[in-house]
Amino acid sequence: MYPGHGLEPYHFSTLSELFRQAVTQAMQHPHIEDDMSEVESARSGLNGKPVDDDARFLAAVSEAISPEDVSHYSTQPQFDEAPSRVRVSKFDDDPTLLCGALAKLPPYQESKLLTDIFFKYLESNWYYFDERWFRDLLVQIYQATPPKPQLRCTTVCLVFLVLALGGSFAHLDQSATASLVDHDHASEELPGSEFYSVANGLIPGVLAAISVESVQCCVLMGLYTLPMESGAHHYTYIGLAMRLSISLSLHLNKMDGQVTPQAREIRTRVFWTTRMSVMMGLPTMLQARDITAPLPKWTPDLDELHPQKIDRLIAFTKLTMALNKVTDASPVDETPGKFALACSTLEEWKRSLPVHLVTQDDTTLRVTAHLDIMYQMIWIYIGRGASLRLARERIRQLDGVSDPKLPMIPVSQKLSERCTDAACTIVEWIDLLRSRKRLAKFSHTDFHSCSSAIIALLLNEMRDPHMRYRSAIERGIEALRFMASGSQLAKDALRLVEGLHAGIQKSKGHNECTSHRQDESAAQDLYHQVAQSESLVANDTVEYAPADFATLDSMIFSDLEPSLLQYPDSDLALFGFHGFYSTFETCEYEGE
Repeated sequence: MYPGHGLEPYHFSTLSELFRQAVTQAMQHPHIEDDMSEVESARSGLNGKPVDDDARFLAAVSEAISPEDVSHYSTQPQFDEAPSRVRVSKFDDDPTLLCGALAKLPPYQESKLLTDIFFKYLESNWYYFDERWFRDLLVQIYQATPPKPQLRCTTVCLVFLVLALGGSFAHLDQSATASLVDHDHASEELPGSEFYSVANGLIPGVLAAISVESVQCCVLMGLYTLPMESGAHHYTYIGLAMRLSISLSLHLNKMDGQVTPQAREIRTRVFWTTRMSVMMGLPTMLQARDITAPLPKWTPDLDELHPQKIDRLIAFTKLTMALNKVTDASPVDETPGKFALACSTLEEWKRSLPVHLVTQDDTTLRVTAHLDIMYQMIWIYIGRGASLRLARERIRQLDGVSDPKLPMIPVSQKLSERCTDAACTIVEWIDLLRSRKRLAKFSHTDFHSCSSAIIALLLNEMRDPHMRYRSAIERGIEALRFMASGSQLAKDALRLVEGLHAGIQKSKGHNECTSHRQDESAAQDLYHQVAQSESLVANDTVEYAPADFATLDSMIFSDLEPSLLQYPDSDLALFGFHGFYSTFETCEYEGE
């Protein structure tokens, strides 16, 4: 599973079937149904009883796609794919499974609208595939008359994933019909689930293909499954995308005379989009030292339609590299030098942005907001640990466990301040998106950044007796409530955030409940410590009184612990609660 030890094709095939069955059962989606007997026959080989061995599974896959002698539409293919070394049993029949899938396509105008929504609201600063290629492909699929020519399994899967994701963002588009926008909030299915169900049935063939399109499919599957009740599916698909990228050597700068410059550039862009999954808080699956792939670059054939998209992709790629550089030096507040390096690295990226990437016109508002939000999220990633330690130490001092005269670490204070400022900026962006009707219910960036920012502000509130960010916290929670109306993960995050918020508010409002936990002298010592701390900015004229520090309940984290234990670490990272378990343990310095 390491860069030099890729999985064999049959490993991907077997794993993909097992994973597909698990996802299907978890989502309780019906299998692809069709009245045509020949389609049912094809389904029986893929969705019937479990696969007994590789031969039977590969035989079933061959009903969906034959890797040999596959004809294509007249559109130029995305890549110059080398023939797969996988050899599966080949049937001479037409690919009835793919024909059955194509029979599930909606009317062309609906597909076109969902495609427009996908590229307008979802593509953002990443790159999934060439827009012009996909639109031409979609037109020709609908123009083709029976018998339809054979298609790649991966291509058909991409089509249905675009429709599914477009459906999940349809509520942002005013031109979308009521049937596309209306969503039963009581239903466990996401908008576009009927298209996702078709794509899900094609995943075994997608992984068996082991192609760049397989990588693209896995990335889109990961994005669609993110708002599900568990983040495990999302993590698994993104992980598969990265492993497929490695097996195809997309992370290497390899010159192949059989690959055109355009295809090589697409492969580069797909790799960096997959690599940027680390911005979602995923574990690093590939070390920076193992990557020799060049940065994306402007190409006339690919960027003539939307020239600014490549600038955004390059900027986001460089931001990912800046994140890697900063996290490699973590914990950032361990020394003043590490903190200075983080500041210079991130601020240099910010200054290097072209002017047209910071404009806030209506057409580019979401992509502009997301680019800056992800920059601010890095400050939260690297500063949340410092904020947690300071909040925990404050509680321990008030509880008499720690020496209140122990000096606070200036670097940790400064890093926590940067974390808080970043969180406030994120809430301002989220609030602006909501006021402009551009806040999405099923967007990872919107949900993850909003929840993480609220938690960072709540940690600050535990140390700031005057609660200067109360308005930002309330607006952030309101935005999270909006997103929770569609996403189960957002609902879970909202429950935890509101639990922490309520605990802090209760603690602040009931001085008498905490008076027995500390004496007046401890509060006096803490007051003088904060007054002399470097955490107060130069222009801060807020006056503190000793009584302000006698109102914090030391049981806040302990009361929250049972709720946190209900969720896996992957979900807590998405919610912004990563590292909270350390608050229940020792107060020794930890690089969280």
